[in-house]
Amino acid sequence: MSIVQKSDHRYLVLVTVGIGTFLSSLNTSITNTILPVIQHAFHLTMGQSEWIVLIYLLVLTLFLLPVGRLSDLVGHRTLFLFGFVLFTLSALFSGIAQSDLWLLIGRAMLALAGSMILAVGPALLTTSFAPSERGKVLGMQAIMTYIGLSLGPALGGWLAQSYGWQSTFLVTIPFGIAGLLLGLLSVPKIVVEHKKRFDRLGFVFFLIAMSSITLLLNSNAMPLRKAVNT
Repeated sequence: MSIVQKSDHRYLVLVTVGIGTFLSSLNTSITNTILPVIQHAFHLTMGQSEWIVLIYLLVLTLFLLPVGRLSDLVGHRTLFLFGFVLFTLSALFSGIAQSDLWLLIGRAMLALAGSMILAVGPALLTTSFAPSERGKVLGMQAIMTYIGLSLGPALGGWLAQSYGWQSTFLVTIPFGIAGLLLGLLSVPKIVVEHKKRFDRLGFVFFLIAMSSITLLLNSNAMPLRKAVNT
């Protein structure tokens, strides 16, 4: 059971969570759109370039559930705000990447940050709003996902054509900073009663199982030798 400290900034919490949700979906949508541009810039094959998309999905899948469990131990507010810090730094890292290997690392960091934001966001909403309002605010969060997915192709295509593919990552930095500042102001602390220990062994088995399934379903993207050696 979670007990939330009363906050006078419920709707700022909603906006903050919405920004995080928007950033995650926007980043995914933009990267899918500009993938041919990145492939040409780094002289990659189709299979190698697919790792730029796959690494995000893989890391997000692996860490979304464990990070949600970890937030009960270290604090929802702490992990959520650190997610914005990591996302902002990762977007900068990706935007200045000089090789596909560094871009892959940046995308993995973005996914880890996204898992922190997405795992904790719903918990913040459900503890900040009364039960009668939770359906509405969770629906608004879902809308932010689809706004990001819808806006990504047009925005990504325009930015890549006008300013280069690097700008598609750099443009998310102001949103990350805004989310962090709003979060510092509005996100309440959540006290979790009856904390349970983190299942390390289960986490290891989960990593192995999900990695195997994801790689098996994307076996056409397995050739990575050139990307690693770049």
